[in-house]
This record gives sequence, C-alpha cells and structure tokens, in this order.
Amino acid sequence: MNVEFKQGRAVIDAEEGGGFDPTQIPTAVEDAGFGPGEIRLEAKGMLVEHEGMLALQIPGPPLRLVLAGGEAIEELKSSGLPLGSSIRVEGLLHPSHADKAPGMEVALWEVLE
Repeated sequence: MNVEFKQGRAVIDAEEGGGFDPTQIPTAVEDAGFGPGEIRLEAKGMLVEHEGMLALQIPGPPLRLVLAGGEAIEELKSSGLPLGSSIRVEGLLHPSHADKAPGMEVALWEVLE
C-alpha cells in the first residue's frame, strides 16, 4: 500500500491471485480517524448478472460489485459483451446498503484478453 498524506490518497494493490474486500476501505479509513471521501477503484473480474443488473465478479474472496451509473455504463450495457467476459473497470465505489451488494459507477471499462 502506498499512502500520500499531502494528496490525501492511498493506493492499494492486491497481489496477483490474492485479493481484498474494497468495501472495507471506508471503515478502515474512518477507524484511523479520517474521512474516506471518494473511493476510486480499478478492478478486474468477470461480467455477471446480479438481481437483473450488470455486475463485476472479482476473484479472491467472493465479491460482486453492481455496475450502475457513471459516464460509461450505457456504453457497457449496449456493447453486447457476453456475460462471463473478463473486463477491467474504473470508477467510484459505493458501499453496500442493508443486504444489497456494493456498487460501482463505471467511468472506464475495457475487455481483457
């Protein structure tokens, strides 16, 4: 992890084949006495459907991020990309609400080989 206090930024890189739960970031930041602000996330995973919406299934600890909102979500929806495709997504993380999966706004996305 790389923390830059002057810029108010932390960069967390999960090791290849490993993982962590990005939805725990806001709690960890608050527990350290800071406000998390926006959490920008880059995640790689498989495009899946979750409760009728597109989602990203992240390897490692089982985690699905519902892909909703953001400037590139409509492009992703209309791309015709089949479920099961490997993709990389960048955007803002939104924590889970009650029993709902966490969400992510889609700012950029690309198909992985």
